[in-house]
Amino acid sequence: NKGVGLSPRVMTLWDDQFGLAAGSWFLWRTTDGGENWRVEPSPFNHAAIDSVAASLAYVVGGQGSVMKSVDSGRTWTAIGGASVPSNFDARDVEFIDAQNGWMAGYDPNTSRGWRLFRTSNGGTTWTPVATPGAGWDCVQFVDANHGWVSNNKIGLRTIDGGKTWHSMGIPDWGILRPRSVHFVDPSVGWTWTWAKRLAKTTDGGLTWESVSAVPFGSADYEGLWAVSRDEVWMSGTTG
Repeated sequence: NKGVGLSPRVMTLWDDQFGLAAGSWFLWRTTDGGENWRVEPSPFNHAAIDSVAASLAYVVGGQGSVMKSVDSGRTWTAIGGASVPSNFDARDVEFIDAQNGWMAGYDPNTSRGWRLFRTSNGGTTWTPVATPGAGWDCVQFVDANHGWVSNNKIGLRTIDGGKTWHSMGIPDWGILRPRSVHFVDPSVGWTWTWAKRLAKTTDGGLTWESVSAVPFGSADYEGLWAVSRDEVWMSGTTG
């Protein structure tokens, strides 16, 4: 749908009718499969959003902002408190249920900068998670054990809930490097690359295949959401 009048950056879908989207200082919600969107102003610049149920959702962004909605995105409450650095720039958030979630972003107060956080109490408090290698701006889990983190160069995968991490086989495609990654199960996932192409994996991220270019070449897509092994939704700005 191109009639929302503003530019959402990211989205989350609970089923084929209900969805939420977020962007700079605004939040969107649809209850009719994206045909129509209700737009509401927000006090934060949002980078990522995730829904756990049709009523429960989380959104994160700059200045340590982490918010939670329990009424399908109609109202939002700030959470996280002192456990999230006040200048933390969150880039992605992922919940597998109402209590357990992960958040990736940039913290200028640390030597490495990039950090991964985890919560086990619905976002009330967050704990840093140690990972090898570079930092991450994308995180996704499909269950308590299988998860992935990535940036625009490399990625890691875990099969034990983040206790150990192993290299994810993202090839060096130059500008085809991933911009966002989303899995639908432990095996099948999709990535949207900086070269405006979709790529797909069927082995948990060990290998990837470029699938196709996306139409509307002037659009700058940022949000990627895989509904199934064959259906992907995307959001972004129009050029």
